[in-house]
Amino acid sequence: MRSFRKLSGCFSTSGFVVLSALAFLIPFTAGAQENEDCLMCHEDPDLTGTRNGREISVHIDADTFSSSIHSDVDCIMCHMDLEGTDFHDEEVDPVDCGMCHDSEAADHKQSLHGRVAARGGPRAPTCSACHGTHDIQSPKQKTPSCTPCHEAQVRTETGSLHGRAAARGDKLAPTCTTCHGAHGIQAAADPRSPTAVMNVPLLCGRCHQESSAVTLDRDISQDRILENYSMSIHGQGLFEQGLTVTAVCTSCHTSHNILPHTDPASSIHHDNVATTCSQCHGQIEQVHRKVIEGRLWEEEPHVIPACVDCHSPHKIRRVFYPTGVANQDCLRCHADSELIMEREGETVSLFVDEADYIASSHGETACAQCHTDVSPSRTRACETVASKVYGADELNMTPAAAKQAQQIVENGLGDLPVCVAKTQYSLSDDPTLLGRPRGFDITVREFRISAGAGFVVALTGDVMTMPGLAARPAAEGMKIHPDGRIEGLF
Repeated sequence: MRSFRKLSGCFSTSGFVVLSALAFLIPFTAGAQENEDCLMCHEDPDLTGTRNGREISVHIDADTFSSSIHSDVDCIMCHMDLEGTDFHDEEVDPVDCGMCHDSEAADHKQSLHGRVAARGGPRAPTCSACHGTHDIQSPKQKTPSCTPCHEAQVRTETGSLHGRAAARGDKLAPTCTTCHGAHGIQAAADPRSPTAVMNVPLLCGRCHQESSAVTLDRDISQDRILENYSMSIHGQGLFEQGLTVTAVCTSCHTSHNILPHTDPASSIHHDNVATTCSQCHGQIEQVHRKVIEGRLWEEEPHVIPACVDCHSPHKIRRVFYPTGVANQDCLRCHADSELIMEREGETVSLFVDEADYIASSHGETACAQCHTDVSPSRTRACETVASKVYGADELNMTPAAAKQAQQIVENGLGDLPVCVAKTQYSLSDDPTLLGRPRGFDITVREFRISAGAGFVVALTGDVMTMPGLAARPAAEGMKIHPDGRIEGLF
């Protein structure tokens, strides 16, 4: 193996005679170097030099260089300190890529990598660490590799849903730079970073939002992901209250090991959901102790519902329990000492002294645990409409509707007329019932205030707020006769 030191030394110390003789053999003169002139030495695969005390190869493969993106760039345009020299010593100045790529260099200088380099960090990546040296390709042809420094993360990502898509050649598959950026990479703790907690939903939303190429062209099991997240309790905590401890996409799906929910190794697989949620919700067992034996959530997840079976992914809302969670719901009326009712011809007091109740043997028992047929979510005005006008036996409300009803009353709108949005087939919320049925339950899922019109709309069942359509479209009765006469329009 030839040493670069010996090769360069033979030309720099042998005197004028040797140099004069070489002038007839070497086809270039000082200040007019061509790439071929450099390759006369550097094309030798055995040529070595030293850097920081280590022996390195300084061989340049001519074919590789000719196929690189810099194939039409002269060597001295990068190695500017060698311009005008015939031969050079081993130590050459570092290449300044910023001479041509000034904006990228400026971004890199302000990046996490650039700041580490400025501090003299021995492992701080330079341009060549990611892009190579004489074999640089366009990023469209060859994605710079993060493996030399981030081997574990790259290996994990390669096996992920995204990594497997990239391996198939999917042009929509994200790479490291898609999420982290290219030259301006910042630490996740930096608010400017796209991977900062506050920015993660918007980062993932670039692909996973309505009408994006991914949602239109790929089979994604969830829809309106970004929209639903922003309205969820997690999204409200992040965007409205700035709580960076709330769950974002990476909290549940992980950062690099994103897998389909059907994969047993996935963090969102049915069997793993309880563990994933427990990262934040450490009191899950205690919270659900009255519902189900808490330890079963982790030990036998296949026997009982997983968190996402009740709390829909991306749509998790604040839960307002409608039945007796707070005794205060009952005491709003029953704390009135004058509250009475008639029972079998006798006047009965319905007053409950809260102090006596707390001091009793049932002081730690919620009202609704004994009075199981009572729900404080009912709104009397709506019950009257449902029972007397529509003929329903019972009115039920979803937790969201119960909360909305309470807010309507608190805002002084409790006396507004109620308009019930129901199925067009009957006076119920069940499209299979016809006419004016009896003995059914009706469920209000949402209240909407029509302030200008001066009434409240109660949406029931799955009804949509659009005009009702006939069971048989009118178009089926339309036809054009041979004489041009149209029949069935009116």
